[in-house]
Amino acid sequence: MGEKYFQLLFERQAQLAQRKYAVMLLTCALRNITEKEPFPHWQLCDFLHVEPAVLKRLNDELIEYKGWNRKENDLYSLFQTPDLKTIDGVEYPTIRAFQ
Repeated sequence: MGEKYFQLLFERQAQLAQRKYAVMLLTCALRNITEKEPFPHWQLCDFLHVEPAVLKRLNDELIEYKGWNRKENDLYSLFQTPDLKTIDGVEYPTIRAFQ
């Protein structure tokens, strides 16, 4: 399955999830967030409406991806990818389609 297949899959799932996501976001927004502990916050549940198999492939490709760059300073340390548009769609089709 190539890049085009995953791109179409993500687009279709995004269209199907758009209404459900809007309802979920509105529901979260209307909740009394001041009762959240330890501080007021929002929680977005299931905001990626894709098949679990697609998320598994995405996770596997991200683990295998060799282009992570370490960024750090005195406050944080993290690994960051370059712009997802520059990732090779042949070698990493799921990452490229997910961008």
